[in-house]
Amino acid sequence: MGIAEADDVGIIRDVTASDVEDVKEMARHTYGGHDWIMSEFNNWVDQSEHFPVGIEIDGSLRALEVLSLFDEGQTGWLAALRVHPQARRKGCARRLQQHLVHLAESKLLGIKKLRYTTGSWNEASLRLATACGLEQKYSWGVEFFRCSVEESSGNDDASGAAGTVENSESEKQQAKVGDNVTFRHFPITKFQEIVKEEITAVVGALSQQTIVMCNGRELDSCQVDRIAESMPVTASVDDILAAEAHIASTRTRTDVFLHDWKCEDVQPTAGQRLAGKAGMHLLVAEIQLSCVAGASTAGSGEDTGAVSVTSYSHGYTRADFDGHVHVFTVATGCNDVAGSTDARYLSTLLHFLHHSRTAAAHHATSLMFFYDDDLVDRFVASGLCEQKTCVLVEKLLDRGGLQCEAVATPTRS
Repeated sequence: MGIAEADDVGIIRDVTASDVEDVKEMARHTYGGHDWIMSEFNNWVDQSEHFPVGIEIDGSLRALEVLSLFDEGQTGWLAALRVHPQARRKGCARRLQQHLVHLAESKLLGIKKLRYTTGSWNEASLRLATACGLEQKYSWGVEFFRCSVEESSGNDDASGAAGTVENSESEKQQAKVGDNVTFRHFPITKFQEIVKEEITAVVGALSQQTIVMCNGRELDSCQVDRIAESMPVTASVDDILAAEAHIASTRTRTDVFLHDWKCEDVQPTAGQRLAGKAGMHLLVAEIQLSCVAGASTAGSGEDTGAVSVTSYSHGYTRADFDGHVHVFTVATGCNDVAGSTDARYLSTLLHFLHHSRTAAAHHATSLMFFYDDDLVDRFVASGLCEQKTCVLVEKLLDRGGLQCEAVATPTRS
């Protein structure tokens, strides 16, 4: 858009392909080297629906943020806010975000709302959201950790010591990054071991009062490997959309997992996004508990005698700065009866086990996943996750009755 705004600390300008090395340098200092931004950089500078801007200081790009259009131009998505360590504490982040908010409000008139996600632990980002008029809307559980390459040998029964979750002090310092995130070392075999222990415990407890079925097969806590055979099954995009529709009808949902929270309309946009993601792995699972004593539909007083949980997940493996990360999301929903939380927890565990195996098979060096936030405490207690949530912030733009869809988006230079 031909942006160039000078200040005492650098110049705000468009980011171009020639800035690639400076952007790589910022990525190296973010998320312990596990940043994702280089996988998107070419799209940002080549495609008209993205507006990457940065701050140039002494001839080098030292800050970056991108505004992208989604949901047919109705949602402005803010992402990739990065500031080089040498330029921090100079107000660069606030300048960039205020600049892009102003751009959306004054020139990109098709945008009805601005959104981005951040971590519950990232107090600076949450303060910045408030300063720019964005408010917290949704949240999800989130977890991420590094797994050593030698542990990612392709299956959860790999030989060798599982390792320890605790890091040495030197490892902790190496994992510490500028946005108050620590990437702990959690070997994938250890993660899988705990998941299987939790599956065995939950199935064992439930089996005392009910028959536990997954995808039509009865689960037996004494045969955990057979449970693994009843894993969530590979699904098509249509299967996932049907699962999402069922979840929406059986459980109050205030989140939108399918399409990275960038738009509200599940169909057809979500299907297009899922189908278009290279290497996307789609799964669905059905958990049924029968003969649950005293179970009844919430508010109806009728004994249903059954719990039915629908869940889906989608995930893929991508390159990061110094390896590969497997990223996945799990969503669950069920009829609101006694035992439903246990069943949803079990369903999520099955997805965890499958995706951790996929990560190992892909030789991923780190794992990141999102899940229903009302299960966070349960997963923290198990030792699988830490007390972290991903927060979506949003600002609705007042267009004063303007017919936004008819207003053209300005072109970039």
